Amino acid sequence: MAGVIADSNGEDATDCTILDMNARGAQISVPETLHTGGQIYLLDTCNRAAYLAAVVWTKDDRAGLAFLRGCTVKRGMPPGLRFLSRLLLEAKLREIDRLIANGLSVGLAFNSVGLAEEHLHQIAPDATGDEKFEQAVIYARRLLNK
Repeated sequence: MAGVIADSNGEDATDCTILDMNARGAQISVPETLHTGGQIYLLDTCNRAAYLAAVVWTKDDRAGLAFLRGCTVKRGMPPGLRFLSRLLLEAKLREIDRLIANGLSVGLAFNSVGLAEEHLHQIAPDATGDEKFEQAVIYARRLLNK
């Protein structure tokens, strides 16, 4: 499954692959080595879920995470967690760009990742004051209006 890992403020984010997940934790594949004992957010982009997790082991390009708490990424996230909505939108836009580059139409690409104009309308108020988030919403709307 597609995922994103990020530091506690969402500034340092990287795509990852979720190899295995259960209620207590996950095994992920990452392009960079994580530090055991550190805390990160894991964003499950398919299920719109985010988990604050402790890195409990690492080996080569894999890491094991123990979930400390989780939440659904949705409209009206607390101010300190709104970056999760931005990261989710950015991840979905990267996937849309990949699908379009492989020949899928814009409409089908948006449908494939589960993103619609209604979602953008719902999350737009949460983007206020976050320039990266605002730019992602604008880019998504431009794509939809092509």
